[in-house]
Amino acid sequence: KETKTKADNALPRSGGEVTGDITISTDSEITWHRNTDLAAIGFKNTGDGDTDSYMWFKTGDNGNEYFKWNHIIAGGGTSEWMSLKSDNLRVKGHPVYHQGNKPTAADVGAYSKAETDIQINKVDSQFNQFKANLQEYIPLPLNLFSNSMMRSVEPEGHPTNYSAVGCTIQAVHPYTKGFEGIYTETAPSNVAPDPDSANENNPYWYGRYYLGARMGRGGLGNGWGSINSGKILKITSTAFSGKDKYFKIPVETHGVFEQLGIRFWVKIVKGKFGMGTDSGYKANERGDLGLGYIIEKADANSAQDGWLFVEKLISISRVTTLQDNAIMFGLPYYEDCEIYLALPYLYVPMSNKSMTVSSRG
Repeated sequence: KETKTKADNALPRSGGEVTGDITISTDSEITWHRNTDLAAIGFKNTGDGDTDSYMWFKTGDNGNEYFKWNHIIAGGGTSEWMSLKSDNLRVKGHPVYHQGNKPTAADVGAYSKAETDIQINKVDSQFNQFKANLQEYIPLPLNLFSNSMMRSVEPEGHPTNYSAVGCTIQAVHPYTKGFEGIYTETAPSNVAPDPDSANENNPYWYGRYYLGARMGRGGLGNGWGSINSGKILKITSTAFSGKDKYFKIPVETHGVFEQLGIRFWVKIVKGKFGMGTDSGYKANERGDLGLGYIIEKADANSAQDGWLFVEKLISISRVTTLQDNAIMFGLPYYEDCEIYLALPYLYVPMSNKSMTVSSRG
């Protein structure tokens, strides 16, 4: 009778319904076997002190079995939410990326490294082109140097409002040292044999109706569309023990300055010169050209025809006038100098703490 009662309450091997809890009190598993495949679920626990207690799932056979999480939709049908195969975990069919399964560029719609390099090189090329052509896009301000073409010259020969200490300055014809050549169809009989030998009476001929690389067709002294009255500056000095050796070009404005942009052409026959704060001021006491930016003879010699185009941002003491020691062209006290300078140009760059006014007011 007892056996029959237990049998009546037993769960059939097929069919039936569990109406209460089923408790498994030992490490064991529930296993499904179909053909040679299997799937199992189990729980591992050795006691309350087990720090590695877990529930596990497993499949078995040839490795193509996997886990799937489905959802039965109330209106009918089944939706797969997640699957776990030997290669990766997928959520709604999409792979989950992790340290062991990193996406390719194509997977996430990104550039590959090679494609990225191409884009970077393209942008870099465009930036470099913009930087190289920046001066074509941003207009230059007016020249702050006055009389920069030296069309006004004092009777003794120096450009009006120019000054010099410890050296001699003189406005000379732009033919001098071949800054510009003569504008003729053929070479005249009095032509100089080379640019360095050229002067007002013996110009150098660069070619048919061509003034040379600096001026092209219309120059300071002659040419098509030229002003015909311009000069360039000649600076000479001899070695001596005096403390000051510098010259100044007049500036047309007042304001607040600590950095300036400067351009000019220069030819150095001998010596060198500097420019900037106190350049040439007390050169003997300070050891040379002070705090200025220095141009050596070798720099000029490396340029075409020995004429170097200088374009430089120079730092100066923050001042409101450029007439004193703020910007000077200094010469070394210990050597002879012969230097030629043409078309000096001065401007204030767009930098912090700079301000100009339109006049000397």
